[in-house]
Amino acid sequence: RLDSATSATVQQAHLDHQAMQAERGLIVMAGPFGDNGNWRGLLLYDCDTREEVVGYLESDPWVKRGKLGYEIHPWWGAVGTRLP
Repeated sequence: RLDSATSATVQQAHLDHQAMQAERGLIVMAGPFGDNGNWRGLLLYDCDTREEVVGYLESDPWVKRGKLGYEIHPWWGAVGTRLP
């Protein structure tokens, strides 16, 4: 179990990691879920390969510490839909 100072440091590194990926156009949408389920949130990546996504996820500070996991699912938007 991490002390509160270490948790805060890792959480900031996690947020910085996601912000950097968003700035590079890799993450097009991200956010936490509003319930208390087993999954904490969703990241929508714009990548060409599954391996690329795995690399980005595995470099996340919480994933590296074994505190967050992930599932990867291919997804395509319906014709005519777009993100802002």
